[in-house]
Amino acid sequence: MRAAADVFKRVYSRLSKNVGEFDFDTFRKSGGKVMDLLIGVPSLKALFADVKLMFSLIKDFKTGAYRDVSWATIGAVLFAIAYLVAPIDLIPDFIPIIGLMDDLAIFRIAIAFIQDDLSLYRNWKAEERELAVRETEYEMVEDAPEKVADPE
Repeated sequence: MRAAADVFKRVYSRLSKNVGEFDFDTFRKSGGKVMDLLIGVPSLKALFADVKLMFSLIKDFKTGAYRDVSWATIGAVLFAIAYLVAPIDLIPDFIPIIGLMDDLAIFRIAIAFIQDDLSLYRNWKAEERELAVRETEYEMVEDAPEKVADPE
């Protein structure tokens, strides 16, 4: 069991180095019109939002900002990302539309597997955004010059 954990940690280390530099929007744009057509489908919009959230989860886990997640979830996300960027697929990516279906299927399976952790992370992310807005508002009020009543 220890050997499997060591192998997983090495794979995680190698894959997570590139996740911080991976920009999902740039990847999506590189697919051109096919990706735009796929993203227009409502069920796929939700899928792409979850995939984007998966990348964000890995980035926050890597930086230590969010650690309330199991290693199984991290493994499922990294496996899906590795499959996406791997040059060898069940269906080659150069085949229009159909080539992306196996990648989407892997992400759907991973999302189904980690749905609870992904929901917790989504809530945490929303709370962090709300906290950042409150802190910004507080700083703005704190930095605002006080109005002094005119003696007249």
